[in-house]
Amino acid sequence: MKHWLAAIVTFLVLTGVGCAAFSFRSSGVDAPAPVTEPVDALLAVVGTRDADGRRLELILPDGSVEDVDYGELDASLAEEGTLVRVSGVRDLSTRAIRAEALDREQAAGIRVTSPAPGATVTSPVVVFGFVRAETGEISWQLSDQDGAVADHGSARLSDAPQDAFVPFRLELFPPAFERAAFTLELSVRGRDGRDQDAVSLPLSLLSADATDLTLYFAHDAQGSARDCSLVFPVTRRIARTSAVARAAAVELVKGPTVEEMASGYRSRLPPETSLRSLSVTDEGAVADFSAALGRLPSNCRNMGIRAQLAQTLLAVPGVHDVSVLVEGVPAPAFQP
Repeated sequence: MKHWLAAIVTFLVLTGVGCAAFSFRSSGVDAPAPVTEPVDALLAVVGTRDADGRRLELILPDGSVEDVDYGELDASLAEEGTLVRVSGVRDLSTRAIRAEALDREQAAGIRVTSPAPGATVTSPVVVFGFVRAETGEISWQLSDQDGAVADHGSARLSDAPQDAFVPFRLELFPPAFERAAFTLELSVRGRDGRDQDAVSLPLSLLSADATDLTLYFAHDAQGSARDCSLVFPVTRRIARTSAVARAAAVELVKGPTVEEMASGYRSRLPPETSLRSLSVTDEGAVADFSAALGRLPSNCRNMGIRAQLAQTLLAVPGVHDVSVLVEGVPAPAFQP
């Protein structure tokens, strides 16, 4: 009897809900409007444009993609690779943006979106933005509060077509400054080899504390000329960071400083080598490097590279094992 009563109650409830839904639809009342949020002056690069569908695929500084419906707006200036600003509303159910304003951004060769000028940052300093580089290369330098250059370098931009903007991301480990304030300058490299379109950002470190790294390099006078596996430590002081293993790998790839080279230290890593990724777990550190690391096969050189990588990363507290990859593939020649 109880089962029959439960079935009858369930039937009545479902029937009531169905009638209510039917009544709502037949009453001519519109369904609830989609939930939206405003989008104000979103800066992005045009990836693709679908003129028939009146849609744009926009690429943000971090490489993520936005889908934009530009409707009746004039998108003739929004060609692939152009830098644009979009304002409108986002449908939170689909994440698509309905554009209400679309403007081409008249920008120089580089535009930094983060960090903002005057920001307080930690190490590593992660820089996002857009760049149009004739050579696909972006240069950077870090200067102390007095204007003295403390570190500098350059980075190749992946998939950087000529005359088109592309997003970029830089991760920089500042040296240990005596005072927290410093300046980051970015510029693009022209075909003539000179830097142009410079952007200067005054920044400040959250802490003036330092982290000491132990890096290993070859030193012929101390024995590396006789035994390729012999490497010797140097201390590199940088701004305090929690990403100690990654910082050590990045600094090792840079090679010896001018002072260290004057003292006889040298690196066996090819100068074009870059660090693609590094992760540390309870099982050890996994470091993935660019293809340049394996382009100069030599038993002696490989022994030296293996020793430099292993001893530098094993010197990081908490790292007990090291795995080396080249372009995501295990590299047996460089395993400790």
